[in-house]
Amino acid sequence: FGADTNWHMGLDAHKFITPDFKYALTLYPDYSDIEAVYQTIDISYTETWLQDTRPFFTEGSEYFGSFYSRRIDKFDWGLKAFGQAGKNQIGFLNCTRLDPFRNDTVFNFSHNPTYQSYIGATIQSRVEKGYKNLLIGVGSGFGSSEYNFNFNYGTTYMEPGSKGFSYEGRFWKRLGERGGFFCSYSGVSPDFYPDLQLVGETGIKRGNLGIFYRDIAPRGAKWWESYRIRLFYNRGSYWTGGLRTESKGFSLSIGLRGDISINFNRNITFYDPYRDNFTSFSIGLGAPEKRYSIGLGYGEGIRTNLPYKFASGWIGRQLLNDRLNISLNMEKRWVEEEGGWSATQQMWGSISYDLGRDFWIIFRIYGFKDTESHTNISAVVRKRGEDKRNFYLVLGDPLGIDTKARVVIKYVYPW
Repeated sequence: FGADTNWHMGLDAHKFITPDFKYALTLYPDYSDIEAVYQTIDISYTETWLQDTRPFFTEGSEYFGSFYSRRIDKFDWGLKAFGQAGKNQIGFLNCTRLDPFRNDTVFNFSHNPTYQSYIGATIQSRVEKGYKNLLIGVGSGFGSSEYNFNFNYGTTYMEPGSKGFSYEGRFWKRLGERGGFFCSYSGVSPDFYPDLQLVGETGIKRGNLGIFYRDIAPRGAKWWESYRIRLFYNRGSYWTGGLRTESKGFSLSIGLRGDISINFNRNITFYDPYRDNFTSFSIGLGAPEKRYSIGLGYGEGIRTNLPYKFASGWIGRQLLNDRLNISLNMEKRWVEEEGGWSATQQMWGSISYDLGRDFWIIFRIYGFKDTESHTNISAVVRKRGEDKRNFYLVLGDPLGIDTKARVVIKYVYPW
């Protein structure tokens, strides 16, 4: 709108080479705003995994292993091929951005001797001007309905830079019909940097073990319908500085009759010179016959030696024979520092209305406030027709935190 008004056009195409093997091509895609992810902004210490809704990446995603496609944002053209040949699975993907130049490539291969075992390898690379990075990973796993074990190892080669590596081993064993034991050990070197993977802390070795138990009562037989208890213990050590961490805690989840759920979590972490000691509680209430749900959450404690607390709430309602859906969410967090308590809050709400068997609209408003305030309003209209034809009309930017006028139209026509 205004001086920067512009038009954008793209193309998506796909074809089956065999009934089990397929390739897809996309040119100048712009559907990141159309199949929008209506999510909250999580104020945490590590990057959060978010679901990718772009069809070019979601279709055949099971053939690409742990590849995190949202690391590829804007690109001009993409090509991928994926499928199965006997007990082998293959996935290949390449995306290129022309200005400024960037090329991302993923190749994944997996051999499955049995239903619950695999041997696999992956190669992932990113090339930009003055920068190259290559990830090579291998892994294997085997098990049954009673146990499971797997191990993965990866290494990165970065130019300019150095070589990094990561490894992880996991084991799970069933204990009776409702319980289980789990443990894992992993390590990520400080210079391990994969561009197309989601990695939390680097430069740390961590061990984790715990047990859990869950039970489900016949409906109407008891005042509770289900519960789950989990006990865990974690210990980590950092490559540099000799820092060690120790974390332990438990969680309890109870589902009551009348669709009431209660969750309680207690976590204590020690890592010199910091300390975390946090407790959280939430309760949710839903009535399927009346089509509504409501919930409250609260937590407080110490986060990195700073007093910390949060409060959250949500409410949802379905009306007009479930054609109208309304939801409202709120979350506020406080951290006490030298100058007093600093607060961050966010609110978001959405209204979805089904205009017919295949036609619906979503209206969304989002607000975020810390030292500044941000608001965003968007609407999405979708028409799903016969033979997988789809029509989208987007007003605003569903993924933005600043108000921005924008119109995006997309029409999918199969042949």
